[in-house]
Amino acid sequence: MPEERSDAGQVYAPHFMDGERQVLANLVYSNGQVDRHMLMATVDDECFFGKDRREVWQAVSRLWERKEQVDASSVAYELQKLGHANGQAFLVEAIGNVPVMPNSVEYNLGKIQECRRRRQLMSCLSGGMNDLADLDADVEEVAMRVHRQVVQGQDINTKPEERLKSTLHSIISEYGQEKEEGCTTGLPSVDANLGSLLPGEVALLVGRPGAGKTWLWLNILKNVLRQGHTCLMASGEIGDKEFLCKLACSMAGVNYRKYRTGTMNDTEQKKLHNACAELSEYSILPVSKAEANTLPHLHAMANHYRPKVVAVDGVYLYTPGRKSEGWEFWQQISRELKAISTEAECLVIATSQLGRSKQVAFSDAFRQDASLLLAIDGEQLSCKTKCRAIKARDAGFFQFQLHVDFESSTVEEEQADVTRVTPFHDVQPADPNEDEVPF
Repeated sequence: MPEERSDAGQVYAPHFMDGERQVLANLVYSNGQVDRHMLMATVDDECFFGKDRREVWQAVSRLWERKEQVDASSVAYELQKLGHANGQAFLVEAIGNVPVMPNSVEYNLGKIQECRRRRQLMSCLSGGMNDLADLDADVEEVAMRVHRQVVQGQDINTKPEERLKSTLHSIISEYGQEKEEGCTTGLPSVDANLGSLLPGEVALLVGRPGAGKTWLWLNILKNVLRQGHTCLMASGEIGDKEFLCKLACSMAGVNYRKYRTGTMNDTEQKKLHNACAELSEYSILPVSKAEANTLPHLHAMANHYRPKVVAVDGVYLYTPGRKSEGWEFWQQISRELKAISTEAECLVIATSQLGRSKQVAFSDAFRQDASLLLAIDGEQLSCKTKCRAIKARDAGFFQFQLHVDFESSTVEEEQADVTRVTPFHDVQPADPNEDEVPF
């Protein structure tokens, strides 16, 4: 089958036809053996050079978005809706007689992504060559525009004044879209003050042991997942099976302790079964400490999978070999979380345990890097806890009451009335050496 030429012009466009067919064949014929969450997070239309194979991918991705089964029949029917009268024949022609080999997907995916990147670079350089042919063009300006296209994905042919007009127009035309693109927490006071948390931002929940950080973290994630966002989840404090179990209990509204002790009644067991079925439909990427035990490891996984949200419980435990003392320690964590959010273009939601008052200062790093910084002031296993927004973007400082319901494994805001409080940096402990957090 003849291949199209690239937009770059007269030169041969690099592509890996066999690899594209192999990836698609595994998607269509492997009966669910391929990690669809990973593919949805890392693959897009431009990975497939051939128009026919792009359309097969579009059919598969539409089925996934609707949470429908992907097989030869469903893909063929979807292709018919895309305008191909004989979807089955088109599918066979596009993919060819390729054997299904799930173990080859990662290799082939890497190759076709490399080819896509090469095609993008060729397109950028072609535009630059056309500009350089004009002897009146400034060489340095052309080089900078090519650099913006290669590194930042910007159009090299768009001049600064045109980009300004386009950006200002988008401010008006995209009004209200943040609500759809971002994530809300499910906490009325926070959502009313911040709106949506967006990719590139960091939200941090801090507090003493037993204050309810993990349960609040899980309840926020429950809300995020129900908004349809892909979430990479990791915990330095508990195993991946345990945090998924707690998340399922929270979604089911059943007592986690009853699950651990085997004392749930039939109704509670049914609720938990339904919650697990619901969770299986969401795009969740659980990561164990064995898979990633440092923030750079998590950063690499976020760059690979490209989730909408990276959620880290016990983030201070992802810096092995360093004591959780001093401003340098907290500054390193803050900078690495911000790097994950900006480079992987995701929202980071993390928790951290705090002990001594000097740890709270964070060297001002978290107040600078985080868009949302919540301090939870609760006693061990207390049902009521005070939550203070130390930073909420530019909304100022406020506090609200949380109710931690251990019977239903849920956390809810008890009163939505926002109470303004003293700015956090003005609060000082009576004794600078006391082992208390100045909430």
